[in-house]
Amino acid sequence: MSTLKMPAIEATKDPVEPPKVRFKVVSSNEQDLTVALLDSFLKIPGSDVERELKDARTKWLAGRIYSEELCLGFDWAIAVMPDGTEVRVDGMHSSLMLREKLDAGIPLPDVTVRIRRYSVKDEAGLVLLFRQFNPRESSRTKSDVAGAYQQAYSDFGALDPATGVKILKGISWWTKNIAKLPVPKGDDIGELYSDVENHPFIEWIIPFMTNKNPEIVKGGAAVVGALMALHKVNPITADDFIQRMTKELEEDPKSPVKYCGDALSEFADPKKKSSLDQHERYYLIVTCFNMERQGLSIDKVLRINTKKDPPEPRAT
Repeated sequence: MSTLKMPAIEATKDPVEPPKVRFKVVSSNEQDLTVALLDSFLKIPGSDVERELKDARTKWLAGRIYSEELCLGFDWAIAVMPDGTEVRVDGMHSSLMLREKLDAGIPLPDVTVRIRRYSVKDEAGLVLLFRQFNPRESSRTKSDVAGAYQQAYSDFGALDPATGVKILKGISWWTKNIAKLPVPKGDDIGELYSDVENHPFIEWIIPFMTNKNPEIVKGGAAVVGALMALHKVNPITADDFIQRMTKELEEDPKSPVKYCGDALSEFADPKKKSSLDQHERYYLIVTCFNMERQGLSIDKVLRINTKKDPPEPRAT
């Protein structure tokens, strides 16, 4: 009787490292919803990554819970930080809504609550944990996720998350298209907050990110990216350029500052389709900036050739 010999399996020379675990479940239990349980959860401080409280969300939850629709209960999450302190990660809207109903004399619904505690290794783990909770009706938007990174990694807590995303998209556009470096993709764009080198530019550009400046706010990532390029070279001259452009302080019709502002002003009209693509907007801003620094005038339409290497802002 012959014996089938199997070939020996050689050990992998370079074993694949397991993924880093930034959080793990410490405990998980399901309990009936009671006043004591609700109040004990509300006493736990909210984490920095909790979303902004929205009335529309609490009203939606109340409609679901206090109607005849079947409700399976709540899932609440608590993070145990490296120093042992506990913070809420998910469940703010539902718990506050229930407390408001109680205060109005409406009894708690007869449902259960699943409470899970997670230990997190660091702030990155806290953000990653936040991203796991994704109800179908209330999915995490890019602004929600970026806002979590914003709170965890930077001092821009008061910045509107949606405005922050526009700034990050500009930083990402410049990094990818001009610096030719890899950038975070999708919801991971919020990781750009962790790079402290971006903070001076973010702090500088925030005051200009208003509806009063549609040429910047609605100009797209390349416009913000171009302003980042100017700021990197010389923050003082960049500030002078953008102040004069946005406040329309330049009256000389041949001034590069006025030419640039007029060209970008088309973004003020949402019904008007822009004649400039993203790369052309970048080339335009940097070219006008350089001509202004050289004391040159513009007396004819600028011809933007994006087939050439992108212009570099002049330091002086």
